[in-house]
Amino acid sequence: MIQAYEAGKYWPGGRELRLLCQALKVTPTRLLFATEHPFQADSPLQRMFGVGQDQLRLALFAQLIGILSRDEQEALVTLAGAVLEARHKDSFKKIVAGFEAAAEELQSEAPALGKAIDQMVTPKKVAAIERRVKRAMIAKGGDKPER
Repeated sequence: MIQAYEAGKYWPGGRELRLLCQALKVTPTRLLFATEHPFQADSPLQRMFGVGQDQLRLALFAQLIGILSRDEQEALVTLAGAVLEARHKDSFKKIVAGFEAAAEELQSEAPALGKAIDQMVTPKKVAAIERRVKRAMIAKGGDKPER
């Protein structure tokens, strides 16, 4: 039956949607639209970086973690890892193993990757982004320009 849904031959009814949501531990909105807010207009940051609301929230969370001390960051990562491992042991192990393998691969490719990034992210592009961000922050009542 799943293949019929995937092929577009059949649409799941309310009962099937409820069962799928329970099995996948997601809301019906997330199941149907891959986001909790499908009709919310994209923010300028979402359009600029081509990301969805969920990715933007993760980026914000990552930025906020940056204001914590190194010890606080380590404690938060340890706590999150323990919760994830306890609730999703097999998936957790697979993902960690995948990241470790990717890290090893990236380490061997680091010089070439760094050179490619340097060519893509020019100082001129970085300066233009910084100017746009500063203007946006000022417009929202945030940081004032340096004198």
